[in-house]
Amino acid sequence: MTWQSGSTQRIRYYDDQLLTARDLQDEASYQTRLRELHVRALHNTWGVALGFEVVLSPQQASVQMGPGLAYDCRGREIVSARPLLIKLPNPPDEALELEQRWVFDLVIRYADSTTLVGDCPRTGTCFSSDPAEERPLWRWVYAGVTQPDQPPLPIADQVRLGEEIPIVRLQIGETHQPEFDTSQRRNTQGLTRPYLASGQVRQDSLEISGSPLAWSVFINTASSGFSSAGGASGVFYFANLLSHPFSAASGFAQLLSPAAMTALTQQLLGPFVSIASPYYASGFLLNVRFAARSSQSLSELLNQYRELRRSRDLTLPVGVHWLGVELVKGCPPPAISELLTLPQYSYLFNFLPNF
Repeated sequence: MTWQSGSTQRIRYYDDQLLTARDLQDEASYQTRLRELHVRALHNTWGVALGFEVVLSPQQASVQMGPGLAYDCRGREIVSARPLLIKLPNPPDEALELEQRWVFDLVIRYADSTTLVGDCPRTGTCFSSDPAEERPLWRWVYAGVTQPDQPPLPIADQVRLGEEIPIVRLQIGETHQPEFDTSQRRNTQGLTRPYLASGQVRQDSLEISGSPLAWSVFINTASSGFSSAGGASGVFYFANLLSHPFSAASGFAQLLSPAAMTALTQQLLGPFVSIASPYYASGFLLNVRFAARSSQSLSELLNQYRELRRSRDLTLPVGVHWLGVELVKGCPPPAISELLTLPQYSYLFNFLPNF
């Protein structure tokens, strides 16, 4: 069976089957294809994931790009296991005025085995390093001329963003030292989704504090799976009452006669629902308040309030539905401080291809 590139057909083996190099290569290609689909479908991101720090060499004639890991828009891993020494680009023919500088972008891209090995025979001596070693292709792309008071130049049109990943921007002039700018660098952004949980609290299932016109109740969400982390990055809550606290089906309906309840609701504004302590993973405090429609009805409302205040051991008058949203930011990649100072590998010029 011949496995087609890009296929998702599963590779199968049998006892006593004679395997060739092509069979093993097909198996590796199949696993690589699944990883690419995983990155594209689940993470939907491309750029530098780790490393690829860039520093200017002491001679200021080249840059040292450290080891790193990146992904392109097709989900392919772009890996460099060692520092690469890259020559600075040659200045273009475009003349510079005072304070102007040429702008170049260093971009990398994925290189398959055929591109890396090329026409060199397997037993040849055209490599000063392992031809199977993973390493990216790189090139300098001229973006134009700029000066300090101008806005940043966009990435050049010839850069195929997604397949090519910007690493660093270089500004260089006839009388100015090379300067690096990482504002155009593309980093991976892990696709993270918030954790959602919701619930419903039954009527009369909890005791409330306060009076029927101003009451509070604590809604417990500890069993919903939220983390214990609090603060501004914790859980955000939303809540709504399933019916009006002074409707006929409310638990407050037994506190007054139907006529008095109707008269009371005509004088009220509300309910006004708010949430206190919304970032606690274990729950939140639900506050419900009412107000008078006008100052003329305030005295009558106070009389009704005195009668309601005589009630004790009030319970939740209506059901409550709530929704919690916990932000998930993911884990930042570890820092690679040791890449700030890199050894020189001048021999890498002998085999590193650019494009």
